[in-house]
Amino acid sequence: MQKIRSRLLKISLSLLTFLCLVTAAPVSAQSIGAFFDKTAESCQATALPMTVDTLFVLALLRGPSSNGITSAEFRVEGMPSAWLAIAVPATEALTIGDPLGNGCDIVFPICQIGSDRLVLLYSILYITSSEPVENVTLRIDSRSPPTEYNFPCPSVTLCDQPAFTRICCRGGEAFINSNRTCTVDVESKSWSQIKSLYNR
Repeated sequence: MQKIRSRLLKISLSLLTFLCLVTAAPVSAQSIGAFFDKTAESCQATALPMTVDTLFVLALLRGPSSNGITSAEFRVEGMPSAWLAIAVPATEALTIGDPLGNGCDIVFPICQIGSDRLVLLYSILYITSSEPVENVTLRIDSRSPPTEYNFPCPSVTLCDQPAFTRICCRGGEAFINSNRTCTVDVESKSWSQIKSLYNR
């Protein structure tokens, strides 16, 4: 009887741990993030006055979008107004709008799955001003206004033609001269990893 109770307690604890992880970091959801590399590993950068760097806007395909996307809609907030920034869309994509202004739509001629389920949407080249800055937060947000009123969020369309279903994404953040941490593509333990903790 004691063994059964102990086993039930372990199972309950693993379920609770799993639910906490899912609530805290829903990594199964697709997201659009801002990074300083094309592999979505770096969301922090140091910017000295009068330097040149690149911000990459990437769609991270997870959950429903794992089989690819055909378009994305978003905007990038927080670029310092004194900096010169130029947004360059992914090769062969068609675009409407400005990701650094009210937002943009980027459409691909064929389904995009990307390498490691990462799809490059834009490369944003920027030159910092002569004045130093601190705690810059670059945030991926919804287009303003969104093209579809019931999608007030960063969004992508799936490769399920002819429907091309639109779904909301989590928007990520990138930080310049800051100690803050990333908000998208956080690693988490899978259910099998959690179970293994209690099967010893």
